[in-house]
Amino acid sequence: MTHLRAELLPRNAGIRHAPEVERTMKVCPWVLLIVALTPPAGAQLLSPEARQTAGIIGIVSTLDQLDKLRAEPPSTETVVHRLVLQQQITQDLLDAVLDVDGVIASIQREENQIQRVRDQLSSRRDHAVALATLGSTIAGSGVGIIGNSLAFSKKTAIAGNAVSVGSGVAATVLSLFAIRLQRGGKGSIDVGPNMLARLFDRPSEGISQWPDDVWNFLNSVPVEGTRTQTRLESMKEEWVMQGRISLQTSAASEAKIAFLTSSSANARRLGDLSDRSAMLADTRAQVARMKRDLAELVKYLR
Repeated sequence: MTHLRAELLPRNAGIRHAPEVERTMKVCPWVLLIVALTPPAGAQLLSPEARQTAGIIGIVSTLDQLDKLRAEPPSTETVVHRLVLQQQITQDLLDAVLDVDGVIASIQREENQIQRVRDQLSSRRDHAVALATLGSTIAGSGVGIIGNSLAFSKKTAIAGNAVSVGSGVAATVLSLFAIRLQRGGKGSIDVGPNMLARLFDRPSEGISQWPDDVWNFLNSVPVEGTRTQTRLESMKEEWVMQGRISLQTSAASEAKIAFLTSSSANARRLGDLSDRSAMLADTRAQVARMKRDLAELVKYLR
């Protein structure tokens, strides 16, 4: 076995021999025969989306080498080479999966912090709306009854009419006020990451960094479909159609983008927080699609 390994090393000088492979060869030389007799998994073809993701994380050339070895007649040399290539690809896939999970975790952290602020504003809004509705009911019904009862007597008819009119006006004002309160109050936010910042070319915090592979995936054009836009461009187009952002140059548009990408902002309404939360959810869902391709690549190695 030692003589065999000494013969193989010069031929594979360009391959990084993993310690796990060498230990396997020492402990159980029969593993080479088992792997050699295993039917190649290369018969399974990669989807265009998975191959695109493989190119983004830089493992296409390694996959091509592995496919060539799978097509060759099994031998000790090709088996060892296959094991080394599979380990290299597995390590690269693991790094990519961790990058995706890190981005998703940062987005979810920001979503949770924004949700807490939204819950506080919603609670205040609901309490204020309930008080305004109660006041409108009392003014319209309770005071109105008093005004109507005063109208039965000629001596108090004028006063009764005045009370009835006043109650109607008060009820109307309180109803309009309750409708206005439905928009929600204003509140400040102070979030850790600001993961939307880089999407709009705005400065971001250190904990909001995007790994290169995930960022390149977001800025790539999907293979499926007929669109020529990148995934990021498609998301922005949807946000414009939904009215969450505007690409027109204006003070209001700049202020909205500044809020969406900032790590702290004061006096923002509940609707603005809802837009930011929804955009973060869209971004998280788009990034998570990368894991679908990574899972297919992992299965391809089996």
